[in-house]
Amino acid sequence: MRPSSRCKAGTRSSASSRTRVDRLMDEIGLPEAPRNTYQGRGEAERFLGHPERAEQQFRRAWSCGTQLGETGFNSTMTALLASVLCDLGRFDEAEANVDRSRELSADDDFASQAAWRMAQARVLSHRGEHDEAIRLADEALAINEATDYLTWQAESDEVRGMVLTAAGRTDEAQ
Repeated sequence: MRPSSRCKAGTRSSASSRTRVDRLMDEIGLPEAPRNTYQGRGEAERFLGHPERAEQQFRRAWSCGTQLGETGFNSTMTALLASVLCDLGRFDEAEANVDRSRELSADDDFASQAAWRMAQARVLSHRGEHDEAIRLADEALAINEATDYLTWQAESDEVRGMVLTAAGRTDEAQ
C-alpha cells in the first residue's frame, strides 16, 4: 500500500493523538477498552506506509482478545495481521495467521472471511500458485462488493491486481 501525500502530512498529529488516547485508555483501566482502537490504528498505519507499526497494533489487538477469550474480533485481527505480514514479505508467518483466522471465522463474518482470503491469495501468489490465488482474490472481492466497506473493496481490487500481475495477466490487472 502506498500512502498519499495528504496521509503522510497527518502522521505527526496522528502520533500525538495516539499518545493521548493511550493515556486516556490507561486511566479508564478496562483491558478491553484499548482493543477497540487497534484495528483502526493498524489500518491507518498500514495505509500510511508503516507496516511495522501496523503489525504492532494488530498483534496488540490479537493479544488483548486472546486474554479475554474473544474469537469474533480476533478472527479479523489475525487476518489483518496476515496481510501486513505479507506487506513485510513474511509469507510463512502470514499463512500461519491465515490458518488461525480461518479456524476462528464465523461463516457470516464478512470481514474475517474476506480478509483471510486476501492474505491467503497473496501467500499463494508469492508461491506461484496463481490459479488458486486468483480464485481466492475473486472470492474476497465478491464478499467485499456486497458491503459498504469501501476501503476493503479497494483493497480487494488491489490484491486481485497483485495476483493477476504475478500470474502474468497484466491486462486483466488494470
